[in-house]
Amino acid sequence: MSIDEEDELAQLRRRAYSSSADIAADPEALERLIELEARASAAEEEPRPPVVESEDPDAAIDQETPDAAPERPRFVVPRPRRSTVILLAAAALVAATLATVLVVVQRTQTDPLQVGATQTSRSPAP
Repeated sequence: MSIDEEDELAQLRRRAYSSSADIAADPEALERLIELEARASAAEEEPRPPVVESEDPDAAIDQETPDAAPERPRFVVPRPRRSTVILLAAAALVAATLATVLVVVQRTQTDPLQVGATQTSRSPAP
């Protein structure tokens, strides 16, 4: 695609997909948008040269083009939002604090007997 066609495609996309889209009222512009998007997708899907397999591993290196752009990964994991990360960190902090409190409260006993209770001792049998 030429630079002029890319500019026209960008302008038509703005008219079609922006919040103030008005391309529905212009059928000629809509047809042109469809045509340019088809060209753009065809240009992105360039055919690759066939790979000839051979037993020599050095021959395969010679067949690859060094100037070829690396292929984009097909599955990309979206990055979490900042608010999601902050909420998860806060929830982890609350859970850790709650677990610590439950363990510490169970183990802390300042006076195992109640205040004012009488203590009885048993003497060994004679």
